[in-house]
Amino acid sequence: MAILSVTFWRKWPDRALPSLAISTLVSFCIVWIAISMLILFDVVPDYSVISYIEFARSWIFVVGFEFCLVVFVWPVYQNNLRATMTAEIPTEPLTPRPAMPELKSTDNYLVQIGDLTVDHRMLLTIQAQEHYVELSCINRSDMTRISISKAVKALEGVDGMQVHRSWWVARRAAKQLKREAGKLVLELNSGENIPVSRGRSATVRTWMKTIPHDAGAVAKKDPA
Repeated sequence: MAILSVTFWRKWPDRALPSLAISTLVSFCIVWIAISMLILFDVVPDYSVISYIEFARSWIFVVGFEFCLVVFVWPVYQNNLRATMTAEIPTEPLTPRPAMPELKSTDNYLVQIGDLTVDHRMLLTIQAQEHYVELSCINRSDMTRISISKAVKALEGVDGMQVHRSWWVARRAAKQLKREAGKLVLELNSGENIPVSRGRSATVRTWMKTIPHDAGAVAKKDPA
């Protein structure tokens, strides 16, 4: 009982006193039962004073024995057991884990346009529609409430150009410049024609000539 009390004390210090009280009470009852059995079988005389003295002596002996067992013997046993278990555990050399492949973050490719978060690598065109803009991407199209000027500002550093007051075009979407009904338009890879503002035409021509995959075609077909 003392061993259980001490173990309980070490693990739950705030609950140790009830355990110690229960241990003392149980030891008291065990000694009382033992003395009663001795008196019952006439091992000790049935005199009250002698019975009380024998009971007290036996109880003190039991408590003292448990105290010595817990304080001196039990820690030695635990240390020896712990040392034996440690010695039996095989020590294997630690092998380094294979390095995880480095994941390329996509955060640098995300832009916030209105209430939409867009990967600019997927973006093709932006078209203004009154107080909204329509974003056409490779895999989807969305609309959000924002002016095209603010949308273009959010795309600063992205390879694209505002070719008209209502249109922004990504470099990957542009194919060639041509004239349609006397007006300069930008043909997209999808076949759609985007109007080009007169005030932006020179800048758009220069920009189109820097597109590697279509530089030759633009130089030949550039409608002066």
